[in-house]
Amino acid sequence: MAYDVGGTTLLAVHQSGGEVLRITSEKAILDADISVGEDICYVSSAAGYKSILTVYNDRQECIYRWLSSSTYMPLCAVSDNGTQLASVGLDQKNGSFESTLNLFRTKYDQIEKTVTIGNDLIYDLDYLEEETICAIGENGVWYYSAAGEPVGEFRYGDQFLKDYDLGGDGFLTLSLNMYRAGNRYTLTTVDYAGEEIASAYI
Repeated sequence: MAYDVGGTTLLAVHQSGGEVLRITSEKAILDADISVGEDICYVSSAAGYKSILTVYNDRQECIYRWLSSSTYMPLCAVSDNGTQLASVGLDQKNGSFESTLNLFRTKYDQIEKTVTIGNDLIYDLDYLEEETICAIGENGVWYYSAAGEPVGEFRYGDQFLKDYDLGGDGFLTLSLNMYRAGNRYTLTTVDYAGEEIASAYI
């Protein structure tokens, strides 16, 4: 699956090379995700709405849409079986910036649960194994169960996130820098409970 950054087109092809889905959105596609089970979700917007979340099943049929007129939801992820959709919302509380995790069941036309992440700017959202939801932010990594319960966290402390990879078998990899610029990097692996496995200074 691929979509053009700042553009309106999303394309999905099968490993055999054949195109199976092509979507043209009214406005820019902000984020998209494909699950292990080949379900696809993406987020865009339209006149009168701040965010529109859409889910396609593994047969490329549109099975769910959520139209938000009150909250910006620039990030999304879909579970392996396509039954749950997650999004990050940008909100404010008492005059301060706040990120929220919003969970939807694709059979029901309502938000299942909203969880406050805090004032961390979230860069990426993904479902890990056993339906653990991972939110990678500017200040830390946050883990939630499919029911929206916090199950772990890993804070960067006085370091800055430069890059990350979610492809590990039971872990994610972080590239952390002592400064915002420069090359004092540390490569760190973290498990799905937020515990550091190993770290190496590069």
